[in-house]
Amino acid sequence: MAIDYDVLQKDLCLLGNSFVAESITSFKDKLAFASQADDIYLFQADCLDLLDKIAAKYPNGCFDMIFADPPYFHASETLIWAAKNSQSRHVFNYEAMKEMNNHKQMQSVWNFSPPHISEKQFGKHPTQKPVSLVERCILAATDKGAFIFDPFAGSSTTGVAAIQTKRGFCGVELESEFIQLSTKRLQLALNKRSRI
Repeated sequence: MAIDYDVLQKDLCLLGNSFVAESITSFKDKLAFASQADDIYLFQADCLDLLDKIAAKYPNGCFDMIFADPPYFHASETLIWAAKNSQSRHVFNYEAMKEMNNHKQMQSVWNFSPPHISEKQFGKHPTQKPVSLVERCILAATDKGAFIFDPFAGSSTTGVAAIQTKRGFCGVELESEFIQLSTKRLQLALNKRSRI
């Protein structure tokens, strides 16, 4: 079933804070990373505590554009690190982040290549992220065994990264095409992990 994007756009305009408030109930006093696609909700929200913003920079631009005719191509996207409130317990693996960065403090601009062709072997998603980017977010903000929830799973890059970093995962996706793509990617990641 195809989505009527005109109706969806009108519905999304009505969501604002109520969408974010409902979504963060799943955080259970934890934290969350969100990407550019989720910025609209997060910047409208007055119910989240912003911990940090990170720019993921792509030397050759990033992802296939959803909207036609942009005045320039996107060379970066913003990652939002937020908590349910200022008292929320959260993890920041500072030493692990330094170790990933030649024992230097990580900067707020992270350089990444777009997803490798092998990450698209089962098909493409228009906003697919590189697994290495999502892995870094997971390693920075969670401990082994943590549970990762992605309410907009797409091609399940978050799920693949969760499996590779020994975290649990639950994703939600509406489009059947991407559910099939996700299933194949997650199965491959699980098969690889079971061989280790």
